[in-house]
Amino acid sequence: MLNTTLLQQFKKKIIVFSSPTNVEEEINTVTNILQTKIEAFHLRKPNYSRAEIRLFLNRIPQNLHSKIVLHSDIELLNEFDLKGYYCTRKILKEYKIKDLKIKYPKAIFSKGCHSIAELKEIEPYDYVFLSPIFNSISKSNVTSNFSIEQLENELQNLEKPVYALGGITPELAKKIDHLNFYGVGILGYLWSNKKPIQQLHQFYQ
Repeated sequence: MLNTTLLQQFKKKIIVFSSPTNVEEEINTVTNILQTKIEAFHLRKPNYSRAEIRLFLNRIPQNLHSKIVLHSDIELLNEFDLKGYYCTRKILKEYKIKDLKIKYPKAIFSKGCHSIAELKEIEPYDYVFLSPIFNSISKSNVTSNFSIEQLENELQNLEKPVYALGGITPELAKKIDHLNFYGVGILGYLWSNKKPIQQLHQFYQ
């Protein structure tokens, strides 16, 4: 189990993304992660069917569901008491965000942004991600879109929480700690290692 006192020392909030593919002892690992003070756990399994997502959620203790954000099968918000939903391009082609917020009033909604210009259109969302801040760990062909200087200039007057995503490691997190990010999202740093809980522990240290 992660030493949760370390999380209280870290200035930024943490969102953890699931591995897009299956990993060993995944349910136990995710359960342990959810028991820490992370802000949210984004469940992104692009190759899972709705039945597989449902099974995954059913294997997680119900009292931890309130930290989980779905990336697919929005209808499952009717079956599980989850934190919210991440709006992909696909879902936004089918629905307007304002209609989703009316249909699922208890859920919070997020999305990804890949340019500074996109940050000017985030009003309907509860929080967003800006990426890739650094070169991706999980996708070798995805490289940083931003410089520290640009981010220093552009992130001063944000009215909604923005999380840094893409290539976030303990060392690189220190480089953006002074910026006006609400927090960070981590994915490749955790799941590229066979012991993701230890990786998370190392991140906070």
